[in-house]
Amino acid sequence: MKTRLNPVSKLLLALACVSPAAASAATLVDFESLPIAFDANNVNVGPFVDNVSIQPGIFGGNDISSTFSAGGVAFNNTFNDAFASFQGFALSQRGLSQWSSGSFAEFFNGNDTVSANGIGNFASSRWVVAFGDYSGPDDPLANIASIMEAPANSVFDSLYVNNTRTTTHVLTTGNSSARAFGSINQDEKFTARFIDLSPGSNGSNFVEVELASFVNATSTLSIVDDWMRVDLSGLGGATRIGIDFTSTDEGAFGLNTPAYVAVDNILVVSVPEPSTWLMLAMGCGMLGWRIKRRQENLTKLV
Repeated sequence: MKTRLNPVSKLLLALACVSPAAASAATLVDFESLPIAFDANNVNVGPFVDNVSIQPGIFGGNDISSTFSAGGVAFNNTFNDAFASFQGFALSQRGLSQWSSGSFAEFFNGNDTVSANGIGNFASSRWVVAFGDYSGPDDPLANIASIMEAPANSVFDSLYVNNTRTTTHVLTTGNSSARAFGSINQDEKFTARFIDLSPGSNGSNFVEVELASFVNATSTLSIVDDWMRVDLSGLGGATRIGIDFTSTDEGAFGLNTPAYVAVDNILVVSVPEPSTWLMLAMGCGMLGWRIKRRQENLTKLV
């Protein structure tokens, strides 16, 4: 006679053998309460206080590399003290007025770190901005400017992105370095790539997000100007992500299109350590064996 588990026993066994998704815990990373100071333009482009190193800049001054963290996620930053410029991540907050004149000076007064709609995701006050595209003869994976790293035993699940005011302004009107999309008779596209740089990865796995496009056949210009969710789960459990950019407007020294993307509300999901999975498997097996033995003993008594 076959022994069948009753519904209660099946439920107990199912709860014991919880799935990886159910066993995981999610953390939503925002930037609202970071104890980081801002300048007069409501931005901090670096340097920050963690993991500081200094080396001569290629075009002068010193490149000061550092990191800052939010919710356990680490963000890199390289600040040049001669040009007050940055690559990597900067921290920005609501407060800068709308772009007014479009002058060259205004390009650098903080609009490059202001989201296209002037606020964070879900009307929050703070966000980060990634800047810098790869250009040069070396391995591009070693030269990606913006890298974020998840906490131990966690992977990236999703985040929200937006353009910056500088990018939307240049894509619409152009400037001395970059053309407006639609100013020549061809299709145009500007994208951000979120590349899996986890240990052992080769950089071929990425999620590409279209931030702007122009369709020549219909003269249609589309620019992301509000926060948009990006699903990163397709990267298969990335612990380290680099951000790079592509554009149809490109020159000898990289992109002409301003290579910025605003980022907010990053969701990371914890992954149990291998020892935890082993204990779950052992507990599941033991509970299943005990339930089966109990059912067999009850059957013998009948």
